[in-house]
Amino acid sequence: MIYLNNNTIDLRRFFATVIRYKWIYIATAVVLMTGSIYFALTREAKYTLNAVLLVENEGDTGGRLSGMGAMLGLSVPSMFGGTSLENEMVVMQSNAVYERAIKDLQLNRQYFLYKGLMNKQTLYNESPLRLVAADDIYFDTVSAGMQFKIKLKPNGTADVKVVRGFFNTLFEQNDMALPTTIKVDGMDFSLLTTKHYVKGEPMEMRIAVTNNNTAINELSKSLSIIAFDKVSDAMLLIHTDPNLQRGKDVLNTLITAYFDQRTLDKGQKASRGLDVINQQIDSAYVNLIKSESQLERFRIENNITDISTELEISLNATATLDADMMASRTQIIICDLLLKFLRSEDSKYSLLPISDDKGTQAGMSIANQYNELVIQRMKLLRSAKPDNAALTEVTASIDALRDAVIASVEQQKHNLSSSIAEQEKKYSEFTSRLGSTPRLQREYTDLSRRLQLNNQVYLFLLNKKTEYEMQQASSELPATIVDKAYCPENEASNTSSIIFPMIGIFLSLLFPSMFVLYKLWREQAIEHEYDMPLTVKHNGMPTYETTAMLRAALLAHNQSRLIPITFDDEHIDGNRQQAVTDLAKQIADTGRRIIAIDLNNIYGCSDCQLNGDLDSPKAATLGGIDLLAYDGTPSDILLNNRFKAMVASLAERYDSIMLLCKNDNEAIDALTNITDDETPTVVMVERGQAKRSRVAQIAKAHIGIKFMFWIY
Repeated sequence: MIYLNNNTIDLRRFFATVIRYKWIYIATAVVLMTGSIYFALTREAKYTLNAVLLVENEGDTGGRLSGMGAMLGLSVPSMFGGTSLENEMVVMQSNAVYERAIKDLQLNRQYFLYKGLMNKQTLYNESPLRLVAADDIYFDTVSAGMQFKIKLKPNGTADVKVVRGFFNTLFEQNDMALPTTIKVDGMDFSLLTTKHYVKGEPMEMRIAVTNNNTAINELSKSLSIIAFDKVSDAMLLIHTDPNLQRGKDVLNTLITAYFDQRTLDKGQKASRGLDVINQQIDSAYVNLIKSESQLERFRIENNITDISTELEISLNATATLDADMMASRTQIIICDLLLKFLRSEDSKYSLLPISDDKGTQAGMSIANQYNELVIQRMKLLRSAKPDNAALTEVTASIDALRDAVIASVEQQKHNLSSSIAEQEKKYSEFTSRLGSTPRLQREYTDLSRRLQLNNQVYLFLLNKKTEYEMQQASSELPATIVDKAYCPENEASNTSSIIFPMIGIFLSLLFPSMFVLYKLWREQAIEHEYDMPLTVKHNGMPTYETTAMLRAALLAHNQSRLIPITFDDEHIDGNRQQAVTDLAKQIADTGRRIIAIDLNNIYGCSDCQLNGDLDSPKAATLGGIDLLAYDGTPSDILLNNRFKAMVASLAERYDSIMLLCKNDNEAIDALTNITDDETPTVVMVERGQAKRSRVAQIAKAHIGIKFMFWIY
């Protein structure tokens, strides 16, 4: 059995079909190239405009902070300083800045003047008409865009049509006097004339109304923000626009919106910082008042006015240890404040202050990692949405790391407590020698230390509040305008339109090739399949020449006298009869005696039918060839053992026996009753009629049978 790959297309077929339909390639190339060149030439040229901003890097004022202030979480420069070029470029490209520019310049309404087929001109301040709405906020909240098609007539009227998409017409009215008001989507729109309107001048205009998201996407496509060079902290804004003045206004408005956004962010950050500091000041003030009251009450109760000189001499020995213990206790207080700060919901995602004290900072490396994640989250909050994947991941990391920071601070507090315990042990050794030291002196010293510590904390917080207020009142901006919007070339360029002829070339090859492939798919007739292993194929030659090739194949590869031939149609076909007759005659021309047994009686022979007489069949002569016919079911006669014996007896008198029958499944399976594995079955398929899939079906349905396909 032969194998047929039903998914293979011979390239010779493809190129032959291309040559046959070459006029389609030529016509398509002419049409598409003409259209693409026309579109490229009429496409509106665009100006390229630049603007330059220099980013000011604010100095890091962290060195001015004391260790206590850092541990309280009031590091103002960490919020306001440390600006970078990359951060400012992110702010410049934020939706808030784009939306401000779109709203100020009304970029969600675009005006076009049409001067011919695909030839439009962008209008800006020179538009003869302006579109306004009863509520201007409509343009900032509209979800689906629309298009106003306006045709100005010589009589001073206008035909107005409002569409959404290609098929949805929202409003249509002719001969409207300008200015006019129309109602669309439940909103009243007014078409107002400007100083550029000339009554009676015919023209065709379109006003495209888009939502802000679409306008932002269009603006971001035409705007590029890059670093000016590798050595400076300057950003270069590049914008392309078909209207020179609008392009300049877009860049300048973007810069203004950027400055306003940064000022707003600065004020909001300062306000949040002041809120936190005010809470800390209130708490420190309560502690300070409490310490002063305790010391005052102690003096009154114990009638203490001065410290004895002899006690001062005795305490000099413990001065050093006392100072060390005071420093350690100060650090413990700071740790408590820091733990309170970390566990507070109000400061959950605020920056963690880090002490400048070297002894404290040595164990706070994990706090640095925590602050880096908080800063990263602050950066993402500037431009990312709440459900942003990166923002969610950073927030989760902060939550996970906060527990580790708390554990680190608690460990530090534990270490300080241990250190104080050791110092107190040594302190006790010295104070044991001061047996005569009054108890009152020790209590008085402890109260004085607490008062001094609370006073230092309170003064520091007041100082930091002043710094926050100065930051809030400062008018300093993170960037300086080096160059406002300008056009370096000062002329419009249309170099990008070269892509349209290239697209035309591509499409002029694509569309005809798709047509050719479609034709190949439709013309799946057998004679077009070069890759099929057919025994005989019609190549425009007469049937007699074709059957000569089949005769040679049969005589060379068939050692049996039996030649089963099946055909694909039930009805009588003159071409098939002629093909079979020619094959029989050519076999007879070699000197072989041949007889044809017509099991489907395609010749319509009534004198030579077998009927039920298989012992004495009636034979007729057809052009010198003996012929037997049978009018019944071929599978029944093929499975009849008397018929098998008759064929064996005929093999003694004839050199070749042709069996003609329809190639249905039952008949082909029944052929195995009188044939062997070496006897090939010839399958007749008519050119232009039998499909390749049909041939494959025949071959695959009868595994173990040897086939020879014959196209006639």
